[in-house]
Amino acid sequence: MRPAILEPALSALSFSVSRCFNDIANAENTAVACLEIGATNAFFYVIHQTIPVFLRPLAELSGNELTKSIARDLNCDEERAEQLKLSITSNVDGSSFQSAEAIRLKNTISNFLSKFSLEIQRSLDAYLLSTEGSEVAVDRLVLSGGGSYLFGIVDYLQKTLGMRVDSLNPINAGEVDFDTSTALAGYESMLSVSMGLVR
Repeated sequence: MRPAILEPALSALSFSVSRCFNDIANAENTAVACLEIGATNAFFYVIHQTIPVFLRPLAELSGNELTKSIARDLNCDEERAEQLKLSITSNVDGSSFQSAEAIRLKNTISNFLSKFSLEIQRSLDAYLLSTEGSEVAVDRLVLSGGGSYLFGIVDYLQKTLGMRVDSLNPINAGEVDFDTSTALAGYESMLSVSMGLVR
């Protein structure tokens, strides 16, 4: 991951998180853990008093990497794999898939979520180790980016990590008018970077 690309994205995301979780992000003894899951990049970061104080790139857990995993496990091309990945974000029961395909897809998603949980826990451990002796506690995990809409990810991570998990909705900050009838309605977390650039 190139720092020149990551730095403005990280700053923008930090603004979005701080606006949506103002009381927590500004608290002296509380930090917010965050996970941005984009198409080509994924990274874990921690915000304390509105400032990003820890960063760990997780590029192997980006949306494109999930697409490649689906293509490999289901023996299909990446275009079909991308369609399946996008469908699972909105099709809770998988009724649009054939039974055998649905089972293989579910297994692939489960394996990917398991990797997410493991890498997030490692990231949390690394952050806590770097702040050993500090009284700052991580209050919750906030997800953003297109990958945050993967069906079941919030509940799964909440259960496996044993902490509160929220999806970032930068529109909730109420600082910018947003037409909920647009094609992005329901996918507001994908606007986290662009909304964070609105000062």
